[in-house]
Amino acid sequence: ENASSRKDRAGLPVVFVRHQDETGVEGLYMDCWSGQLLGDFQDLPAFSTRPLYLGCGPRQPEWTLSMLHGYPNMPGATHVGESLGFSVCDSSGSVFPQACDWVGPAGPGSSLRFKFFADFLKWSPSEARHELSAKAGIWIPVRASTDLILREPDSSFEEPLWVQLAEQVGGSIVELAREHGLLIE
Repeated sequence: ENASSRKDRAGLPVVFVRHQDETGVEGLYMDCWSGQLLGDFQDLPAFSTRPLYLGCGPRQPEWTLSMLHGYPNMPGATHVGESLGFSVCDSSGSVFPQACDWVGPAGPGSSLRFKFFADFLKWSPSEARHELSAKAGIWIPVRASTDLILREPDSSFEEPLWVQLAEQVGGSIVELAREHGLLIE
């Protein structure tokens, strides 16, 4: 496999849909690392080595920091899936002390079960109907385990997240990816 085809394959996005209601749909790009760690922005020893992902593509001058984590019962978290929680860090930063306590020596959690995102995607109801519907054929919705969603890559040579998801799901998704030359045999 050449470097160009690997880069093309790595560029295919995975979006986690975290919220949907009459105002629209919100999601997070799952595999767009900013190249920075949370410690580059905040003085939070518990999370300083955690990668910061770009939840909506290129980071804007003003952005919202959010956390996807394996603790839906953590104070301030919204339950967004099986064993999965989501927390938005508001301007007061009130969620951070709760998260730090959660992963501290007396807490029940691990900092390795957190992913941090700068901002998120938002679709209006009409955009969601147009782009996210099965008929549009732009996105392929799949269910994924919490472990896979929260997992960090072991190396830059690891298969992209979408490949891991496709292989986990199998069936027509794998066939479609092979048909377009996106999976290595």
